Amino acid sequence: MMNSISQFPSYTDFNRSSQISYPNKYVAKIWMKEIYTKKNNISWEKYVKGFFISYYRGLSHELGHSLGLAHSNKYHGTNKCFKAMMSQSGKSPRNYIQPSEIGKMHKALMTSNLIQFVSEDANFNVPMIISENENWDFKTLRFYQDIIVKEGKILILNGTVIFPPNASITLEKNATLVLNKATLKTANKKPFTNIIKRKHATIIQY
Repeated sequence: MMNSISQFPSYTDFNRSSQISYPNKYVAKIWMKEIYTKKNNISWEKYVKGFFISYYRGLSHELGHSLGLAHSNKYHGTNKCFKAMMSQSGKSPRNYIQPSEIGKMHKALMTSNLIQFVSEDANFNVPMIISENENWDFKTLRFYQDIIVKEGKILILNGTVIFPPNASITLEKNATLVLNKATLKTANKKPFTNIIKRKHATIIQY
């Protein structure tokens, strides 16, 4: 039986596909239901829960690879976190995702080819607060929320930045937005123009 396999995100080819091979699972189900249980005179219902729990744990593991996760991270080695979704142990519940790994998945959904697979109107509905000067230097960055630049702070955007159609950037008093050869657009490929300027806020474009 072939092993399952997934493609990691691409951070250079934004048109590349993202595929998972999870072979022979239907064949395994039929074998267990129609052959194994009858041969051993065992009720299929006794095994169906375990079969599907194992199936979905494996699928979630492969989806983790598609979202940029490996079997190890900077906090633990391969298979050292028993409950982790990315554990390779067949006995692992795979019901835990570390905060650091959630951050990796968010990054992949913002800066890799995965941006093309998210619906146009996807929005966290919780604004990103810019409370320190920041420089976002990405060739392509997809954002999923409003941005609020706090009083007197500077946000520098580079490259192409993609926003939800209903998102906004709010520049509070004396805040500055620098567009360094940046193109702002919405996920439905329209120009992004919803920038709200408070008193003495500034937009600088190069």
